[in-house]
Amino acid sequence: MTNTILDEINANKVDYDSIIKSASIRINEPPGRYVSIIITARGRSNFIKPLVDSLRAAIKDRDISITIVEHAHILEHEKACFDLGVNYVGIPCGATDQFAKSLSSNVGVFVNPKSKWLLMHDIDCLLQEDFFDLLELNLSNNKPIAIQPFYDNRVLYCNEDLTTEIISGRDFNTLNEQSEGID
Repeated sequence: MTNTILDEINANKVDYDSIIKSASIRINEPPGRYVSIIITARGRSNFIKPLVDSLRAAIKDRDISITIVEHAHILEHEKACFDLGVNYVGIPCGATDQFAKSLSSNVGVFVNPKSKWLLMHDIDCLLQEDFFDLLELNLSNNKPIAIQPFYDNRVLYCNEDLTTEIISGRDFNTLNEQSEGID
């Protein structure tokens, strides 16, 4: 007998309650934020501080929380998140388990303080200071129920040397599509 898609889904349900019980969770920011940014991570610990700095510069005085959700065999981001004052969820996994981005995003939604909007983000995607200004302008022209935050915006892909410079503290707010090191 051939299984249907629904049969497969039911046979392979994710036990989120068990995952959340095994997770290391530290929520520093108060509940009820307007926007919750959920960032999934595995490795790349050198990106946390530049990412959080770029988010805070773009957030300015907006009512936005930041949550890092790490899914890894060795959880290495908790201290940095604590030091930076952002929410942290550490989901342990086996040494040979693959990174589960969707699972990490879902857990972030379940444990994160309730918000009107959710923004799923990547640890290696820094924001320029005008990001939320442009996003709000985009929102004011529409009545969306969901948005792609990089729509009609720019994502700058940096080569390895420029990425190293940015992680080391170079101001990337002046970069654009014509800048050297942008692919």
